Amino acid sequence: MPKLPTGIYKKKLKNGNRYEARIDFKGKKYTVPGGLFKTLKEAKEARTTFYKELINGYIEPSKITLKEFIETVYFPDFGNIKLKYNTRIKKISKLKNYIYPTVGDIRLKRFSDNDISRFQRRLLSKTTVKNTRKIMIELRSYLNYAVKRHLISYNPAHDIDLPEVETDERIVLDKEQVVTLMKNASVREKAIIGLSLFRGLRTGEIFGLKWNDINFKNKPLVTAYIHRQYTDGIIVERVKSKKSRKVVQLGPILTEIIQDWRALSIFKNEYGWIFEGKGPGKPLHPATWTNKTFKKLLIGNDLPVIRLHDCRHTYITHGLRAGLPVPDIQDMARHEDFQTTVNIYGHEIKGHLDNSVIALERLFVESDVENVEIK
Repeated sequence: MPKLPTGIYKKKLKNGNRYEARIDFKGKKYTVPGGLFKTLKEAKEARTTFYKELINGYIEPSKITLKEFIETVYFPDFGNIKLKYNTRIKKISKLKNYIYPTVGDIRLKRFSDNDISRFQRRLLSKTTVKNTRKIMIELRSYLNYAVKRHLISYNPAHDIDLPEVETDERIVLDKEQVVTLMKNASVREKAIIGLSLFRGLRTGEIFGLKWNDINFKNKPLVTAYIHRQYTDGIIVERVKSKKSRKVVQLGPILTEIIQDWRALSIFKNEYGWIFEGKGPGKPLHPATWTNKTFKKLLIGNDLPVIRLHDCRHTYITHGLRAGLPVPDIQDMARHEDFQTTVNIYGHEIKGHLDNSVIALERLFVESDVENVEIK
C-alpha cells in the first residue's frame, strides 16, 4: 500500500474513504478547514492552500471578525478579481459608513440573527429603506462567502426578512413645470439642472465635471467629455459603462447657461471642478445640494419633489414623445445597449410605435383612418 503524503490521514467510513489534512506550523497544530475530503488530491490541494494562508498571516476561524474576513479573504479572493471597479468602490463606501462601525468587530463564529436584526433596525433609523435593503443584501453576500470558505456553517442573515421597498415611480415634468423650474433657479442651479434636463447627464457625472472637460472652442456645438463621476462621496475616474464614456454635444441654450455660471463662479481654474464644494479642491456633494438647495427650489415653486435623476428621465421621455427614433434616444441616453432603453422606457416606446403605425397607414390612405371602409 502506497504511503500517504505528510500531513494527510485516511478515514475509513461506511460510504468509502475520506481524507483529512493537518499541518504543524510554528509549534502549533492545525486541521485544514474543509472537513473530510473525498479524494487524496483534494486534501493535498487544500493543505497546500492552507499552508500559504498560514505564511501570509492566517487568522483562526474562531477569532476572525467580519471586517478581518472581508479585507483578508473576501476582497483578495473574490472582490478584487470578480467585481467591476465602480462596484468595489461602492461596496467599500457602504462598509466604511455602515457595516464596519456597527458589526465589523463581531467574530464570524459569534454572528447571530439577533446581531443582524439589531443592525437592520439601526440602519432603518439612519438611512432610507431602499439603502437599508441594499446594505443588508451586501452583508448577506459576505456571510455567504464565509460559508463557502467553511469559516461558518450557516449564514444567519438568511433568517432576517428584508424591508420591503416601494417601487420607485419616475416623475416626468411637463413643459410648463420645466419652464417654472428653470425660470426660478439661480445661475448655478440652472447649470446643474440643465445638464440633466437638456442633455441627460447622470447625477454623478454632473458633479464630477471639471472645466477642462468642456470644449468651448468646438464648433458648431460646444462639447463635454463625460469620463468621471462623483459617487458615494468618492471621485471615480470611470463612468457607468463604456457607452457612457463619451464626448457629448451641448445645445446653445445649455452652453449659454454654463458660460453664465463660469462668469459668476469664483473657482475658474481650468482643472477645477465646475461645481465646487466648500473651498477649492472639493466638488459639491450631490446629496448636500439636493437636500439644501434642490428640494427648497422645488417646494418653493409648487413643483413635485423629484430627484435630479428624474430630470434625465424627463429629457429622454420628451424625446420619445417628440417622435425621435429609439436608436437616437439610446445614443443620447448613452445606454450600453438597445435593450436597456426598452426596459426602462418600454411604455413610452410602445406609444411611439403606436403613433408610427397610424402614421404609416396614413401614408397610403388619403382620407382619415376613421373614414376608411374595410371590406
